Amino acid sequence: AKADQIPADLLPIAQKILQSSWNGNIRAEANEKFGSDTAKSSVDIAKLLAQEGDVAKGLLISNNYCVSCHKIGDKGIDFGPALSEIGDKLSKEGLFNAIINPSEGIGFGYETQLVKLKDGTQFTCIVNSKTENDLVVKLVGTAEQKIYKLVNVESITQLDESLMPKFPLSETELVDLVSYLETLRK
Repeated sequence: AKADQIPADLLPIAQKILQSSWNGNIRAEANEKFGSDTAKSSVDIAKLLAQEGDVAKGLLISNNYCVSCHKIGDKGIDFGPALSEIGDKLSKEGLFNAIINPSEGIGFGYETQLVKLKDGTQFTCIVNSKTENDLVVKLVGTAEQKIYKLVNVESITQLDESLMPKFPLSETELVDLVSYLETLRK
């Protein structure tokens, strides 16, 4: 993409994939190259609310996307908020909005942090704890925590953008996914 070598017929899907990457640096570069994708989505949630989805198809979509960062029962990675009982916590409209506009309602303790190390390395993460000596973080797509010595950290900045990417789902896929997520209850 940087070298403008993506064939024209593949460019729209490449743009969508790059702008919805879990990696904040890739998203930022893609937004710079193709134009910002951070504006509120133009998806008509009212239209989606009127549709009935296929729960089985929603489960497949969840297995392809959601469990890479969320726990659902015993499946998935403990990175983002657990979704095992999300149907009890959010309305159908709230579920659509959380997927379509993930930066609007970042849960406490899941705020995106930009950590810059003194060697020039930087990364986005969730900070689990910070002591006088250590920084314990969760990196995207992993439940594993890495410990960084604070003497190596130059700065930690909270960002307004969620680490959850905007997924390239069709309206039908969104309806199916939300239909499945609504079933996740106690």
